[in-house]
Parts: sequence; C-alpha cells; structure tokens
Amino acid sequence: MRKPQKLENPNHALTYRSRCIELLKRESHRPLVLLIAPTGYGKTSLMKIRASSLASDNRTVWLTLEDADNDPRHFLNRLNAALPSHERRPDKPPLESIAELLNSGNETHLFFDQYEAILNRDVHDTLTDLLLRTNANVRFYIAGRDKMPFQTDDRIPHSKLLSLTQEHLRLDLSELVQFAKDQAGIVLDDEIAEKLDQCTEGWLPAVQSYVSCVDGSKARLMSPSAALRSLESEVHDLFLHRVFLRQPPELQQFMLQTSIPECFDDDLGHTLTRDPRHIEKTERLLEGQLFLTQDAHGCYRYHPLFSKFLRNRLRQTDKEQYHALNERYGEWLERKGHILEAVQLWLNCSDYERAEQAVLVDIPALFSIANHKVLRTLDAFPRKELIQRPSIAILYAWFLISDQRISSAETVLLQIESEMQDEQKYVFALTGEDVRGYIASFHSIIYFLRHDKEKGAAFMQETESRLNGRGLIYCHTSSINKPVSSLFKSAFGHWGTLDQSIAMCEYAEENWRGDNRGYGYFQALLGECYYERNQLAVAEKCLVKGRRIGLDLLDIGLLLPTTLTMVQMKQQQGMHSTAQLLLDETKSRLEDRLEPVGRQLLDSCRIRLIMGSNEPDQVSRWVTEHRHRASEALDHNHMYEYLTLLRAFLYLRQYEKGISFGERLLQYSQSLYRFYYKAEIHLLLAFLNDSSMETPSAVNHLRQALEIGQQEGYFRLFLNEWDRVKSLFTKYGQQLRQTTAFHDELYQQGGDAAIDYGEQNRAVERLTPSESKVLKLLIEGRSNAFIADRLSNSVETVKSHCKSIYKKLELKNREEVRTYFEKTF
Repeated sequence: MRKPQKLENPNHALTYRSRCIELLKRESHRPLVLLIAPTGYGKTSLMKIRASSLASDNRTVWLTLEDADNDPRHFLNRLNAALPSHERRPDKPPLESIAELLNSGNETHLFFDQYEAILNRDVHDTLTDLLLRTNANVRFYIAGRDKMPFQTDDRIPHSKLLSLTQEHLRLDLSELVQFAKDQAGIVLDDEIAEKLDQCTEGWLPAVQSYVSCVDGSKARLMSPSAALRSLESEVHDLFLHRVFLRQPPELQQFMLQTSIPECFDDDLGHTLTRDPRHIEKTERLLEGQLFLTQDAHGCYRYHPLFSKFLRNRLRQTDKEQYHALNERYGEWLERKGHILEAVQLWLNCSDYERAEQAVLVDIPALFSIANHKVLRTLDAFPRKELIQRPSIAILYAWFLISDQRISSAETVLLQIESEMQDEQKYVFALTGEDVRGYIASFHSIIYFLRHDKEKGAAFMQETESRLNGRGLIYCHTSSINKPVSSLFKSAFGHWGTLDQSIAMCEYAEENWRGDNRGYGYFQALLGECYYERNQLAVAEKCLVKGRRIGLDLLDIGLLLPTTLTMVQMKQQQGMHSTAQLLLDETKSRLEDRLEPVGRQLLDSCRIRLIMGSNEPDQVSRWVTEHRHRASEALDHNHMYEYLTLLRAFLYLRQYEKGISFGERLLQYSQSLYRFYYKAEIHLLLAFLNDSSMETPSAVNHLRQALEIGQQEGYFRLFLNEWDRVKSLFTKYGQQLRQTTAFHDELYQQGGDAAIDYGEQNRAVERLTPSESKVLKLLIEGRSNAFIADRLSNSVETVKSHCKSIYKKLELKNREEVRTYFEKTF
C-alpha cells in the first residue's frame, strides 16, 4: 500500500470547511443558527471562521458560557459587559437595554459557545426573549453538545432557525482528503482515504490523530495502515476524559452494556441492559449528543471508534459482565434467526462449541443464505477447531465445492479423514448419518469433475451404502427455491458434467420417489441431461414431470430451469407460440415470488425468443439497458444473462463488442469448473470471429468448443446452432481433424435433430393472437365471463374463440384442453 505523498508547499487555508461555510453564507438571513454535535466536531472553530469572515463594520459579540451563567442576572451582566462600553444603557433594565443597543446601528452577530453549560430554563427563556425583541439586523449563533430548547420552542418560527448537526459538521470524504492536504501537506490515496472515512466518520480529532501519525509530527513515523490501526488508542484519552467520565454512573453503565452489538433496537437494548428505563436512557444519550445516532429503522449505533472504546473498557474493567453480555447478545441473535451473526459472535468469544451449535441449529435456513456469506463466516473458524468438529467441517466442504473452491474442499476432506479413528463411528450431528458417507459423496463429485469416472463411481457406491441414498443434506440444497437457469449447469448438476449427473440421477432416482420435491429435481436434471444428449423424447418426458412438480409446489429453483429448457426446446422445433405460452405461464405463477435474479432470467429468456422471431429493435433496446453488464464485475450467478447479451451482440452484428465481452467472459470462466459455459463461450466467439473475418481465432475457438463438446457429450449446444456450425465445418473442416469423430456424429444427428411432437402441438401455431390469449386463460381454468372481462371482449366473442380453438386442436371442450396441456407442459 502506497504511503501518503508529502507536498512541498502545503496550503494551510481552511478549505476543508468550505461546505459548512457556504451553508452559513447561504442561510445568513436566518436570525438563529444552532450548532449541535458531540465534542470534536469543530463547532467553535466554525463559528470563529464565520466571525472572521464578516464585514469590518459589523458588530461581533462572543461569549463562552460557564456554569455561573445559569443565573439569568449573571448571564445578562456578562452579555452587557461584552458589548462596546459606549453603547451601554445603565438607566434601563438589562434585557431591554441590550435589545435596544443590538437593534441600533450596523448588523450585529452574537456567538454563544459551550451552551451545554446552561441547564436553567430561565436562561433559555431570557435568550429567547432577547431573540424575539431584536430586529432583522441581529444574528444569533449558539453552539453546544446537548439538544437545545430553541428547536421545539413554538415562539421561534421554523423559517428563522438553522440547525447544523453532526451530519453537517463531520468531514465528508473530499473534505477529509483536503484537511490532510491543508494541515500536513500529505495526499492520501483513495483506498486509505476511504478506510479513514469509514473508521472516523469525519470526526475531526480522529482525523487529526491519523495525520499526526503519518506526517512525522510524532516521535515514531507510522505507515498508513499502522496509523489506522493505532487510531483507537490515539483517541482513547479524549473519549475517556471529555465524554465518558463526564456522564453519571448509570449512563456510563448503560453505554457499556449497549456497546456489545454494532447496533441495537429497543428490544435488544432491553435484552442487554434488563433495565425498564432503557428507552429513556437511550433518549438521554441522543439528546446529549454522546456519539449515538438513530437511523430511519429505529436502530441505534455508536460512532465506530467510540463503540470500540466502550467495548475495550468493559472488557478491561469487568470481564465477567463482558462475557455475560455477549452471552445475552448471542442468545438474542439465535432467537431472531440471525445465524451467521451469532456464529461470528461466538467465534469472537472463542466459544467454538456455541458457534458449532449456532451453525447446526437450522440447516434449511443456513442453505437459504448466499454462499459467499456462509463461507466468510466458516472461513473464520480456526482450522484446528473446524477439523475437530466433523459436522461443521462437512458443511464447510460442501459450501467450498458449491463455490467451486475444489482444491480447498479436498484439503478439508483429507484433514477430516486424517483425524478420524478407523474403528470409531462419526455421526453427522443434524441427521444421525455417517459422516464418512458425505466424505465419499464429496470425493465422488470432485473425481467426476476431474473426469476420473472410475473413482467417481466407486465413491458414489460408497455414498449409497453408507447413507442409504444420496444423503439428507441434499434435501435441503434441492429445495431452497433459489432461481437458477439450469440445474445441469449448476452445482446440483456438477456444472455440466453429463456422465456424473446421469449416473447420479439414475442410481439414486428410486430412493427419491417418496420425496416429491427431490424426485422433481432429479427428473428435471435428467431432462436437461437427455436434452443435451439429443434424446429429445425422453428429455421432454422428464422435464414435464419436473415442471409439473415445480408448478404444484411453486418451487422457483425447479420451475425456472425446466421452463427455460422447454422454451428452448419448443423454439428449436419452431413452436414459438407454445414457447411463449410456457414463459408467460411461469411468469404469471411466480409473479409475487420472484426476486430480481429470477426476473432477469425470465427477461433474458424473453429476449432469446425475440431473437428467434427477428425483432432487432426490441433486442437493441434490451442491449442498451444491459450493456453495463459487459464492463461490471462478473458473477457466475448471472451467466445466463451474460450469454444472452453475447448472443445479442452476435444477432445485432456488433462483432467487436461481442468479441471483447466474450474474451472477458472466457477468461473469467477459466477459473471455474463450468465446462458447458466454456464450450458455449468458445462457440459464440467462433461465430463472432468468423463474422469479423478473424479466421485463426474462429478456428481456435471452434476447435476448443468441439474438444469440450466431444469430451462431455454436448450435442444440443451445437445442434441448436446447426446452420452456423455446419457453415464453419465447411470452411474449416481440414483444420479440425482431431475432432473429426465428434463432428461426424454431429452431422449424423444434425439431419434428424427434430422429432414429431404431434399435430396438436403444431396446431397451436395456427391460432390467431386473440385465440392464443383465450387459450392461455383456458389452461388456467378461467370461466368465459372471467376471460371476457380480462380481454375486454363480450362473452359471445369468447365462446366463438373457444369453438375455433377446439376445432383447430381437435379437442371437444375446455376440460380436454386443460387435460392435454397439463399432460404435455
């Protein structure tokens, strides 16, 4: 990390305060300005800057308040004494005399600092009376740490009041950088500046401490990273003496207790403190500007550095209470279902038993959390502690495999096995199953991914014998309703490994017939695999079974991939209306359940259909809306959308953009076990380069696509693009000798890639647009009256459409229509 650059001629101007100074100038018509913030936010310095910026003929009065000013008479005497002597009027009451003097002559600005010293309501009223007696030439500036009664005084119109709070007075990122430049002549790089901003939240004393650590002001010059780490100790004394010790003991105790979590609401505050007055004390901290803020959701949060100060003080002064509060917080997190937060808390407390219990308490909930979040938490387990807990280690290995960190997963598996005693039985804590069965299952996945089919099959058989099937953990991973475009190309299908997936499904299918959801997943996966092998009839049979179960259960993770595959199948058969009906039905059934990722998948599928019906304007609009995907950080969860964008570039003849994005996508996929996606990207790049007359690149990408296709048995990938593929074979066949056997087989299947699905399916294509809309609602079981209302037609018109539909489909009535389409789709 780069050290801050020292400037030769630092500019000492107070430009870092320009935002607040400009605000004061812009709002200078307001007679009352309040500056309310905790200590260290530059209230006094800002008022001094404002005072020095006034015109020379303006009158300026400055009063730093103290405890004695709680006597109204003493307060007025001090204010009177601060006025120029020749203007004083001893013959009148002090308040009236001061008001008269202020109203005469030039513009007057009164500055009252440290207003937190004033506790007497009479003084507040006196100052309010003075404000109301003065004219438009008089301005009041009042700075203090505590909430002031002027904010809620009905006598002071809102239009006359300007309040600057902690959010106004904190340095923003650009001001923080400017401060370092002005005060010490150093330039902070972007990374350090952002970290400093997150740590200090623009609190000036912390920023000053950091600068003094890196500019050579202190005896020991620190690196930027070391200076960040030292901030907590640098500001310790300031927090202790100027904030914490000034509070009454009951508030000190309350702050210590509520510092354990990063933030807390009223419920957690009561859990931690067990104090019936916890809400009142929270309000006191807020009003006292004691580094506590409240967000729009009702959660309270201390300043990061103050929070660390409080936790460290509690740990050093009362270890017993510190551990008890962590215990309460951890139990609260578990009750609320915040699994990962609870685990992280127990890990921080080195309570590995409780951490393990928190992980294992609710496996379905755990598998519903994003992979990277779970892994970040499990990565925090010390490896020694992890390996000694086989149940946790097994889950860790599973999530590593799901994230395609295959080598790391294998290392964990080998470490688990090395700690096991041969004669001892190890039980998976959640299900009572044999841990060695899961180890065998994961080894099977890894060996199949590495194309060692013999070892993969052997470990699969061991899995079957030890777990009596595939294992209950797979029940959870198969029913989490996560939107994916393909089971075959996801972790469930081992990222496009056909032999592994088919062998696994056929081997385990019988064991899952009693589990409707699990059986649906296996049928859907088999359907995708058979489709890729170009066994279309059996593929459709399996996909229909899986999709029907997905519809019954409204399982997003099952319904989306079966729909997308069947839409592609129908589109390839030229049945565009049927494909659109399938897509529309899925969208309608899942409308209220879809998250953005699921909507993006269906939208990408829609664009693929549009590309098949030759509507370039719609495709062009979609590309314009999604072009940012080509430059943003890539995420394997969006591969279907990326490949749709790549196909759109090809369709719109934007070859240069397509090649650039395709090469980036290919480079990203090299680190993943995504065999199918690699083959598909290579194939699309072959098309793009051929269209750009880049023959060597086109041949190279086509060769690599064919090599993967031959190795894995991907037929439909090439047959779905058969006209283009055949054209490239004609051009470059002599340069593709090593894959001759595979493209010979493609030629054999390419002439018979479509199969007959019956006259009724083709009849759907002959329906008019109005009849297609009626058919969709008939399939949903809607009445004629409902259809008429939905389509803004008369009932007689709907009946006429129904008769035409029955005739074209050679069916008798709506019941036969529903039965036929339920069976087929």
